[in-house]
Amino acid sequence: MEHEIDIGERFSRLKRNSAAEFKQEQVRTVAPGTIPPGWAIEVVSLDQYNVYNVRQVHIGTPGTAPSQISFSETKAFNIAESFLVAGQLSPGTYAIMWRCGEVNVFYVTP
Repeated sequence: MEHEIDIGERFSRLKRNSAAEFKQEQVRTVAPGTIPPGWAIEVVSLDQYNVYNVRQVHIGTPGTAPSQISFSETKAFNIAESFLVAGQLSPGTYAIMWRCGEVNVFYVTP
């Protein structure tokens, strides 16, 4: 009986050690009817292929242009464009960006 417990403990340890390899994977709990948070962004420039440099903006009152929240830029993929050719979006294009795993994504057709 003691030998069976020892084998069970070994399997448990092996499972925990294997799971440690996936520590970068994020676990998200989403309630039914909700979506991940999104950010209003402005396209600053094309980085490469369908990856753009974007910055977060604040949408204020109607009739006023969105204002920059910060001057820092981040990279985001436009999943409406091909991943194999240069993107066609113009700087100044506005979109909603979401976090998808390890990357930022938005969807704007050129």
